[in-house]
Amino acid sequence: MPDIPLKGGFQPIEIAPGGFTLQAPGLIGHVRQQTNEERTTRGDSGVYEQSFQAAVAHSDISAASVFEIVVDVDNTPVADGEHRADGMTATTREGEPAMIFSMPRLGDAIGYAVCYTGADGVSRWVFPHHIDVDDDDTRGGGQGKVVFHMPRATVGTADPDSGETEKRGPWVAVGRALLRPLFWATDQLIGQPALAVATILEQPKHPYAFRAIQPDRFQFPNPQSDAVDWTALQAGRALLFLHGTFSTAEASFAQLSPHTLEQLAAHYGNRLFAFNHPSVYHAPVDNIDNFIQLLPRGTKLDLDIVTHSRGGLVGRELSERWRDHDAAARGVEIKVNKAVLVASPNSGTRLVDADHDTDLLNRYTNLLVGLPDTATTLILEGILMAVQILGHGVLLALPGLRCFHPSLSNFLGPLNALPPSATQYFAIGSDFTPTEANLSGSFFHVVDGKLVDDIFDEANDAVVPSKGSYMGVAENAPGFQIPDAQHVILNDKDQPVWHITYFQSPVVNQQLLDWLTT
Repeated sequence: MPDIPLKGGFQPIEIAPGGFTLQAPGLIGHVRQQTNEERTTRGDSGVYEQSFQAAVAHSDISAASVFEIVVDVDNTPVADGEHRADGMTATTREGEPAMIFSMPRLGDAIGYAVCYTGADGVSRWVFPHHIDVDDDDTRGGGQGKVVFHMPRATVGTADPDSGETEKRGPWVAVGRALLRPLFWATDQLIGQPALAVATILEQPKHPYAFRAIQPDRFQFPNPQSDAVDWTALQAGRALLFLHGTFSTAEASFAQLSPHTLEQLAAHYGNRLFAFNHPSVYHAPVDNIDNFIQLLPRGTKLDLDIVTHSRGGLVGRELSERWRDHDAAARGVEIKVNKAVLVASPNSGTRLVDADHDTDLLNRYTNLLVGLPDTATTLILEGILMAVQILGHGVLLALPGLRCFHPSLSNFLGPLNALPPSATQYFAIGSDFTPTEANLSGSFFHVVDGKLVDDIFDEANDAVVPSKGSYMGVAENAPGFQIPDAQHVILNDKDQPVWHITYFQSPVVNQQLLDWLTT
């Protein structure tokens, strides 16, 4: 596709036929619309672009296009004092100077979002600033435009002579920003309450299912799981895996090394299985309700469990309150001996506060750096589902996320106040400080020359506070706490580990074997 020049003017320029425009005063360079073939094959558009396009293809979402923006010169007028420069009035929802991107309005029952990755490698989700409908549009046939305010400071400046080849982020080529407008049908969502919206969107994508894990099949690039043989599973102690938010067992636990899975399979007599479950429209209580209901009547399970993120709360609900879930009526008995909670939000996380709805999506999106392609695609499918929910105006008030709000949850308090159970708990967390440019830009801003976390004021793994991985209450207070000898907090000297890369860490792999097989 031909390059469309950016000439620094204040008028919108057409960057693709049909009503796609960009208004970028002061920026001189060019915009290029990728072809369909380039969107799926070009390596210099970012090493994870193919995973993004695969996730879109697997979702009920359409991609309008992908636009590359390259800036050669930034002639942005400088403001005097506290006044904006003439013509520089557009801002993002966060108050940053903005470019204005517009795409055609496609009808009444359509949702829109843009996944935007700046030249700094930081990706963020942008929702419409406003939608204009033409005065003569009496049929709802698609007249008008959808307007987005995109952060102009992250467009960057091209430097073709730098020789830089560093991988800057999931979907960005050096010196380019990428703009990906998305849209989806909302007919079935209009007029629905929040919970119904989430159920409609998540239920088909993340259904309940038990899956058996065989080490030789449960590996990237295409991890496979099998139907559970309940007779075999009850022949001795079994190991259950419980995944976290937006994820699946395949995306999370296939990251474990083949050696670790083989050792675990040998120790547990090949009795390894996972429970895939929705994490947004259902709370952990609902997840375990379904866990019990899906078990064959009369099932007796002797378990150890490994959990990740929100799965830790699901695991604690199982180990401590399984009797409250109609187990006796179904003749079900469960014993949880050991539980390893990895990155569990036992004290909640501020990312599920109403002020941080897009922050939650942005952090998860940027954290995909370093994951295998298949895991990236699987988690992106969950993120895209959440984008649709948020585009409809709801997300963080839903039961699956609200359950670990630090103060508003009606789940964490009673759970953390339970008397000690017979389960022996272990925990792994991380105190993560980003070093890669794109990760630092995703989570920190500079104040007085120091990096300051935009959301947390304590050590964290980019999503969950480090202390919360092993403690659900204040120190020295009654309630849920895992003893010092049974928890580990990783830091950068061990190996940088962030919220969704724990199971790639050799330290974590060895720790699981030490705790579970001895």
